[in-house]
Amino acid sequence: MKQRSLHYFLISLLFLAMTLCLWIYFISFVHHLDASTRSLQTKTAEVYAQKNGLAATAELATSIATSTDALYTLFASSADVARVVEAVENEGKADSVSVHIQSITTASSSDPALLALTMDINATGSWGNLVAFAGNVERLPYALSLTKASFFQDGGSGSLAWNFDGQITSFLSP
Repeated sequence: MKQRSLHYFLISLLFLAMTLCLWIYFISFVHHLDASTRSLQTKTAEVYAQKNGLAATAELATSIATSTDALYTLFASSADVARVVEAVENEGKADSVSVHIQSITTASSSDPALLALTMDINATGSWGNLVAFAGNVERLPYALSLTKASFFQDGGSGSLAWNFDGQITSFLSP
């Protein structure tokens, strides 16, 4: 009977050792799965951040392209020089100013997509009308800038009219 009890004791001890080994294996397996899950979560977060960064970059590129297109719409095309000149002359008429375009020149600019446009003008009218004209030229629907301006009154003629000599610059898209 003692041998039988010893036999049962050893078998029980063997089952207990096996159960303990299985629990240790199970715990290490769960620990390994947890580490793998955390690694995958980290990689997923990195990929997600990279994907968002790429999407933001693509969105920025699209926005820049749209802004560039909008910017180039401010510039008349080289075929529209007559419209720009006409707009300046019509602004003079609207401001009761006599406008004479002295010269029109185009030249290459630092941006190969644009040509520089320069107009030398002479205008005659009252002081207030000339000042209004000078301000309104820059508000025309083209990107025009008054780069040189000279107001003077011809003292020898006895007239109250003022004269304006100026240079208007812009850019043209080819």
